Amino acid sequence: MVVGTIGIMIPAALLSLNLQRSYDRGYFDLQQQQDKVFEYLYKRNMLYQNRLKDSPGYSVAREVHTRTLELIDLINRIERDMIGESEGTSGAIVPAIKQTNEGLVIQYELLKNPFHTAPFNDFLLPGAAPRVQLETALHDYQAFLMKNVPEEHLTNLKSIPDVSVFLPAQRNERSKISLMAGIHALSLMKNTLLGTEYVLVSGLDEAQPF
Repeated sequence: MVVGTIGIMIPAALLSLNLQRSYDRGYFDLQQQQDKVFEYLYKRNMLYQNRLKDSPGYSVAREVHTRTLELIDLINRIERDMIGESEGTSGAIVPAIKQTNEGLVIQYELLKNPFHTAPFNDFLLPGAAPRVQLETALHDYQAFLMKNVPEEHLTNLKSIPDVSVFLPAQRNERSKISLMAGIHALSLMKNTLLGTEYVLVSGLDEAQPF
């Protein structure tokens, strides 16, 4: 009877492991798609900056680009610190993280605890210090755009991104939102910022955007 029970438990354990890997793989594939979108948008915006160098609107376009990258860098630091907490070590020395010319690259398969829920609560819920820092930085970004980008170009946007579009508007200490879900939300924010930059900058160009 004991042998039979063990024989049942081992296949069940293997099935559970396979299901978990399949579950993980789905999340990783989804996030890698977002990473590819980011890479495309980043390179497109860089090419557009080069195109605008002789344009009258270049100085404003360059400043919009710089401000966008500064905000994305802040988001990258938050992601790095969240992963560091989930891994139990400093984000700067986590093997799953690499820094490239385009920014932060996360090798999701190397994450030890991709569905740890503490980092989201500690970093991204309302009131958390990194969340407050992000909200402040985005508010400053919005204020800069409103002040420096001609109003006729701002009308090309339905709305300038807000943190509450991507993250919970109310704090719930019992929320069980995973690290991967948090990374996905921050990735959407980064891609939206790059899209915002492109819409605004292309409006400053007298030529047709490519």
